Amino acid sequence: MGGDLIYKVGPSLEEALELLQEAVRGRMVIVLIGRCRVRYSGRAGSLLEEGERVILLKNDGSLLVHRSTGYKPVNWQPPGSSASFRLEDGKLVITSVRERPVERIVIELSEVKAVFCTRLVDAAPFEMYMTEEELRDFLYSHPEVIEEGLRSVAREKELKSGKVDIFAVDKSGNPVVIEVKRGRVGEKEVLQLYRYVSELRLTNPGVRGVIVAPEIDSRAQVMLAELGLEYRVVDLAKLSRMREREGRGATLLDYYGGEQG
Repeated sequence: MGGDLIYKVGPSLEEALELLQEAVRGRMVIVLIGRCRVRYSGRAGSLLEEGERVILLKNDGSLLVHRSTGYKPVNWQPPGSSASFRLEDGKLVITSVRERPVERIVIELSEVKAVFCTRLVDAAPFEMYMTEEELRDFLYSHPEVIEEGLRSVAREKELKSGKVDIFAVDKSGNPVVIEVKRGRVGEKEVLQLYRYVSELRLTNPGVRGVIVAPEIDSRAQVMLAELGLEYRVVDLAKLSRMREREGRGATLLDYYGGEQG
């Protein structure tokens, strides 16, 4: 089969070998599912006895062997490694070699359930945004991003019900409990904030509660309103760029739409 996708479900070992060789010639990404035994030698040594696994070979030489659970590969080789394929003693053998330091992975397949090979086009840039801790620290230093006139007082303030990310005071002098999340806010996060605010409202009814996050689901938004709490949206990409440029004299204009030249 030609084109940008070649595959075979339930191939013989001979058919699988032909597909792998064609994919390597075409600089394709290979996903192979099969029953295999894996040996590693190099800086240490390991043996993974026979079982059903997913094998991924990328066109930069990377190789990963995955079991049916977990996100980390059980064996892997980095970019720049070279792979070869052969039939030996009734097995399809994949050998991946790294030159420096010398490391070798030998995969012996007794059965191939499926092989998928394709060309991928992906030239998109990758941007790493702030961790939740970095986001919290940045907002602590720049509370005006959350609300004009807000003044930070403490971070990770200890309460009986937990630790408040940021404890602040608004321009009217009201205490503000702020929970910072870098992901989508749900009902669980709203209830967490409500516990903090409820504890503080026992002695000060004017305490406000605010969740700061890039997004919130609709049910959480309704719950916030019912509990008298607030939500502020933040743009992680803009905040990350501002944080990176801060050392070069950037201001909040970077966040509020003013791209500086």
